[in-house]
Amino acid sequence: MCLLCCLGSTAPSRAAETKTAAATGQYCENGDTDALPPINYDALPPYYQHWFWVPDTALDDSPNCERAPGCQGRFVEPPRDWPGADLDPVNAPLEVSAESIESLDNSATMTGEVELRKGSLSLDAGFARYNRADSTVVLKDDVLLRQPGILLRGQYAELDTVKGLGELQQAEILSFETGARGTAGRIARPSYDLFLLERASYTQCTPDNETWSLHAGRIELDFDSGRGVARNTTIKIHDIPIFYSPYLNFPVDDRRATGFLFPTLGVTDNSLDITIPYYLNLAPNYDLILAPRYVEKHGEALASEFRYLAGYGEWGLKSSYLPNDQQTDENRWLVGLTEGGYFTSSWSSKIDYNRVSDSDYFTDLGLSSIALKRSTHLNQQAALLYYSDNWTGLLEVQRYQTIAAVEDPYQKMPQLSLRYQSPTRNFALEPNLEVEYSRFDHRDSYGDGGTKITGERVYNTVGASLPMRWRWGYIEPSINNRYVTYQLDDADLAGVNSSPDTNSVQIAVDSGLYFERSLEIKDTPLTHTLEPRVYYRFAEYQNQDDQ
Repeated sequence: MCLLCCLGSTAPSRAAETKTAAATGQYCENGDTDALPPINYDALPPYYQHWFWVPDTALDDSPNCERAPGCQGRFVEPPRDWPGADLDPVNAPLEVSAESIESLDNSATMTGEVELRKGSLSLDAGFARYNRADSTVVLKDDVLLRQPGILLRGQYAELDTVKGLGELQQAEILSFETGARGTAGRIARPSYDLFLLERASYTQCTPDNETWSLHAGRIELDFDSGRGVARNTTIKIHDIPIFYSPYLNFPVDDRRATGFLFPTLGVTDNSLDITIPYYLNLAPNYDLILAPRYVEKHGEALASEFRYLAGYGEWGLKSSYLPNDQQTDENRWLVGLTEGGYFTSSWSSKIDYNRVSDSDYFTDLGLSSIALKRSTHLNQQAALLYYSDNWTGLLEVQRYQTIAAVEDPYQKMPQLSLRYQSPTRNFALEPNLEVEYSRFDHRDSYGDGGTKITGERVYNTVGASLPMRWRWGYIEPSINNRYVTYQLDDADLAGVNSSPDTNSVQIAVDSGLYFERSLEIKDTPLTHTLEPRVYYRFAEYQNQDDQ
């Protein structure tokens, strides 16, 4: 059972340059919050309001909020609706409002509902003292600082209103873009993309499901490099500490970078199962995960996942190796190879090969973070495909490794198919053709002393149709001839005909009518349609008991 669900131990996406929610599933792909309809925050629970977290049930379904797969909502940045919010703070004038303002020389003191606006920088507090000479401000009592993409809260702050730099105490921070949240006894911002947090916590989980959190004496969040550094760190699952490190380097966005991924912790057959993956960003087009794994009662294993992106497709190789299993004294291993190739607009390829050392592998060792998908049969397949406007073709070999007490399936060694479909033309004859050759084999064949019939099969369909379509309806007659023939191995041992065949003619007529009328319901114009259809099909009966 995997306990980490917010980030998970997955490698960064190849589309790492796009800032999406694929890594966390917490925020939407489209960062254009100005395009979103207004959010009624008052209707949300107080803790949601505090973090500006809006669940998907409260979001509009418009395409302006294209939530990523698995997204349960998003952090929605409130609109910056004050005058000059699109200006750089360096060149923007300072706008101030408060219940009381006292000005003396270069200093101005404000109390009660203090609001300071300087371009895109927004400051709110119960008390503020502004120094005109250096454009710095001291704020107290429920301090709220907003800049594009960033929200900061605190009880005391000293800030540069031109650069947006400074520090807050008893602080909270939220990045709307990445979904990163943190709290700290003190937050300092020495540069625009760098935050320093003392006595801090950090998470990328949503406010309604804070599965994991990182706690440290000091955290550095560098949004320019996309990395964070934590010292004297404890990782908690809910409120339970599971990991400690004096130094930890971790991502703050979805950019690819070498380093440890979050570990997985589970229980398999009442024994502890720990995996600590390490990600290696070797090159822009290939990377590697090495994942040392400890399975109590079985021993230590090493899993890996290598990905390679070429100009004609992509490859993936997964493996796991556990030497001298403490229970069986055997080497246990797993391997999985995948390939998806695109040579031209018409030609492509596919490889999916999976194998384990023994049928009890998944039962004994469970599923590590980068293991193969569990199944009763492991697929071993390679295919070459062809597509054009009218022709499709497939050359495929396929077999399985059966890892359960079920019957072995047949193997295609190989299968070749070709299909032609003419373009749709009204009142014109449309020929169609389908031909398929299969060599089917089995581990339990008669030739090996078993009970399964093996051999070759040829199947084809030849026919034509004549579509006739009008605005008010259609008629489409068609005729096809289907033929199948076998050449069986060891037919005398099986007591069957070595070359059975069947031919069958099929005739079909499809027809329909379209009826439409306009109507109106509650001032809404609608179109009411009725489409009766008659379909007739006749297939010549042939006895195929010998097949």
